[in-house]
Amino acid sequence: VTIPYKREVMQYLDEISDLAREAGAVNTIVNKNGRLAGYNTDCGGMKMLIDRMGIDLKGKKAFIAGSGGTSLTAAAVCRSLGAGEVVRASRSGRNGALTYEEAYKASSDAALLINTTPAGMYPDVDSIPFDIDRFDSPEGVLDVIYNPLATRLVQGARERGIRAGNGLYMLVGQAVLACGL
Repeated sequence: VTIPYKREVMQYLDEISDLAREAGAVNTIVNKNGRLAGYNTDCGGMKMLIDRMGIDLKGKKAFIAGSGGTSLTAAAVCRSLGAGEVVRASRSGRNGALTYEEAYKASSDAALLINTTPAGMYPDVDSIPFDIDRFDSPEGVLDVIYNPLATRLVQGARERGIRAGNGLYMLVGQAVLACGL
């Protein structure tokens, strides 16, 4: 299941794993003898990506662009990794997110910046979801987009000397986890 249906699909399932319920999003559905069970393997994939980048979130702030199911997944993972605070931002400020202007003020000291929006994804490759320069000194930038492999956000972070990664490793990690269900 992909954007924008990761939350909406939950109402149609017979079972939802605890992790998917906590994240508020389902990305994998398994038919178990006619009963549909929902899981969130994106959480494991996101954790693998953050670990691979070597970012320690304990007591630090994470900024997440987006208010959809993947943003909820990212927030759950950041909390599970000990983030001191998680700030979600969206253009509208809906679904528990702040507006970007509010979020810039509340999270300029964020250690990890995560894009969970489609901004920058093919064919809209020129879009950038947020302004990296509005943050003091982030340790890492993650973009869940993997097409293109280096979005303008990822390129911009690397040009500034900030560790940056795309969503391909997360995609592969969640797929491996999904195969085990």
